[in-house]
Amino acid sequence: MVSTSCSLLHVPLDVRSETTLAPELAGRLAFARQKVDEVVTLGRALTQGRDGITADLAATAPPRRRRRLRR
Repeated sequence: MVSTSCSLLHVPLDVRSETTLAPELAGRLAFARQKVDEVVTLGRALTQGRDGITADLAATAPPRRRRRLRR
């Protein structure tokens, strides 16, 4: 069984609806829909292995470089 470690009740819903956030800030925040997508991918990896999530892994953005946020 795979699940989130805490409730998603107070997490913003979807990064795609946050059109006014700076991209470097949006990439550092957590959103409910994206967290659920990650949990589904992890569950599929446990049952199907790496081959079952190849497309999900390919669609994942490369690790972002750590940059300071402007104040």
